[in-house]
Amino acid sequence: MDGGYYPKGSSQALADLLAKVIEDHGGEVLTRHRVERVVVERGTVRGVVANGRFFEAPIVVLNTNALNLLDLVGEEDLPGDYVRHLRSLRPSVTAFVAYLGVDMDLSGYPPLIKSLDDGIGITISSNLDPSLAPEGHACVNVITILPPEAYDAFGERGTPEYRAKKRAFAEELVEKASRLIPGLGEHIVVMDAATPRTFERYTLNPHGAIYGLDRSAGAPERPYFKTPIKGLYLVGASTFPGGGIEAVVISGVIAANDISGWPSIRL
Repeated sequence: MDGGYYPKGSSQALADLLAKVIEDHGGEVLTRHRVERVVVERGTVRGVVANGRFFEAPIVVLNTNALNLLDLVGEEDLPGDYVRHLRSLRPSVTAFVAYLGVDMDLSGYPPLIKSLDDGIGITISSNLDPSLAPEGHACVNVITILPPEAYDAFGERGTPEYRAKKRAFAEELVEKASRLIPGLGEHIVVMDAATPRTFERYTLNPHGAIYGLDRSAGAPERPYFKTPIKGLYLVGASTFPGGGIEAVVISGVIAANDISGWPSIRL
């Protein structure tokens, strides 16, 4: 789709497969465990603390936004110039997405529709993966890109103000999408939405950043995947090569190859 690939069963299917590989090789995947602190002694990583429990490890690979690193590692454990570089980083753009299930046959539409005039993109993911919607129905996502500052425009998550603004913004996107897919708004069976705060909740990316770090002209360079702390690695959208599923997978492969002594350079 638009030069990229869409994983059958959604991106969750890819995450499930990666988890299965870990488990098949004797590892354990812990969900609902948030890392609160990376434990460092004399410049070397010792493990992490998650849910109040210490997990000892000689190597820690952090798949987190580099902006979170100073909350996980004390400044006293990092060189001053590295701390200053981290503080110079800014989050990437964020987004608002309306997720729609509609009782319309949209198989005649392309899977991706863009409107520069309205500033939206529409993906009909069920046209790529028919298993996502029953016959005669469609799975539609309407997205608009927002600056990081939009994070504060919705108010605190869960408040009446937040819910009202979220609903109004979703309806505005549906109205714009209906200009490109006539009748869309009248055929909605189910609707949900994600604000910048939603993205932050599920990914822990500050301000709901969807591409990790700002990559506009003049923005600071992404941090190197090897931190100044021995045994501590960074992977994900805020390091090389950047945002997107393929890119973050490559960042993980690079870190894994370095950890294992570079037995292969295949990406």
